[in-house]
Amino acid sequence: MKSINDIKATIKVILKDKIGIPESILLKSNENYPLTGCPFYLSGIMMVYLLFEIEKEYSIRVGDDNLSEYMFRSINTISKIVDQTIKKAPNVCK
Repeated sequence: MKSINDIKATIKVILKDKIGIPESILLKSNENYPLTGCPFYLSGIMMVYLLFEIEKEYSIRVGDDNLSEYMFRSINTISKIVDQTIKKAPNVCK
C-alpha cells in the first residue's frame, strides 16, 4: 500500500514528466495551491490529462463526486482522493 507521500511524489513526477511543470515549482510549500492558478497555471485540458495519467498509474477510476465541488484541485487534495479511491477499490487481479 502506498503512503500519501508516495502518492504525492508520483503526482509530482507526472506533473514534471508528462505535463512539463518545472521541478523548481513542485515544492512542498506549493502542494496546497490550486493547479489551475499560480504557480502552476494548468489549463482544463491539462487537468484532464493529469486525471487520465493518475487513473492509468494507479489502475483506478476517480469518481464524479471527487471531480465536482473543486475537490480535484491541488497536489494535496488529489493525493487524498487517490488514497481514498485505492482503499475503496476491491482487490482485483491485474
